Amino acid sequence: MDRLLFDGFLFIVFLTLAVLALQLKPVARELPLPVALVGVVFTLSLLLLDVFPNLQAKLNTVIKKQPKETAKEQQEEHSGAKETEWKNILRIVLWLVVFIVSLKWADYKIGTFLFVFLVAWIEGRVAIRKSVILSIGTTAFFYVLFDLTLNATF
Repeated sequence: MDRLLFDGFLFIVFLTLAVLALQLKPVARELPLPVALVGVVFTLSLLLLDVFPNLQAKLNTVIKKQPKETAKEQQEEHSGAKETEWKNILRIVLWLVVFIVSLKWADYKIGTFLFVFLVAWIEGRVAIRKSVILSIGTTAFFYVLFDLTLNATF
């Protein structure tokens, strides 16, 4: 039930963003509309797969053959995964809150660099060197996109 609520919430968020993007001028909607539409399609597919579990089982057999697990093994795995899933979601939400708050006091380039570095290093367990490279690349991408291409300032 919690997955359905979360998927439904994400679907509503992306659908709202798509509707809002349609109200923008044609040039201004070039980036938000495709992102919102991709989000609508993916969250709708997640929602449908969670509403119809038989569809998910059929899809899994089409994509790849897996050895059949007993019902008891599936139930044990699902109950443990449920608790871990909520903890992971909460941690990511907390990281995002810290990122948003950091944007108030620091430039978005510094905030983005630190956010990507810390999340990749701590949550993703990526080596420090790779985390720095990922952070530099992400920050450079956002700089080129927002500052140079769109002339958007924060």
